[in-house]
Amino acid sequence: MNVFVGCSSRGPKNRIYEESCKVAKELADWIVENNHNYVFGAGKTGLMGVIYNEVRRKLREDAPLSVYNEILYVSNSTKIIAVTLDRWAKDLEDLDCDVKLAFNTLSERKQVLFQLADVMVFLPGGLGTIDELISAIEAKRSFEHQKEIIICNVGGYFDSVIHSIDYSTYQGFTGSLKENFFRVVNSDKELVETLNFLQ
Repeated sequence: MNVFVGCSSRGPKNRIYEESCKVAKELADWIVENNHNYVFGAGKTGLMGVIYNEVRRKLREDAPLSVYNEILYVSNSTKIIAVTLDRWAKDLEDLDCDVKLAFNTLSERKQVLFQLADVMVFLPGGLGTIDELISAIEAKRSFEHQKEIIICNVGGYFDSVIHSIDYSTYQGFTGSLKENFFRVVNSDKELVETLNFLQ
């Protein structure tokens, strides 16, 4: 299963970020332990970096080792897939990934992310994360995909986004979304339980 994680590429010094780091590490562990693939926005910092580094650490720690042509290889089914924009393609050089993709526009990048993902998990992040979340929900509403969308509302970070969606529905500008188009969890435990149910 390809697990796309939309989240911050920055690491602000606040409580929500610290709590999110704990969730990010739990998510990374779950991805590797269940042999799923990590799809992300090619960032080495912020929550993206936390998950990327934890996935790599777990792969080195957990994977069986074998010798082939006198070179030691790590063998594990989990893959790391980085998807970014052409303007940030140089960042891919510093990443140890199985697949590296770069696209000209945000629209192309998001379309590929949505195609690649089997499930989309959103942790706290900036405008890019919020844009990806809203785009994922709207693309699902428009039948462009039927992938699972999970909002991990650490410390109530996404309350205002969820409220805006609810308010739009309440005012009649949007049909009912929450039950059919995305799930909201509030902790690493709820996130893992939901992912276990979905897999």
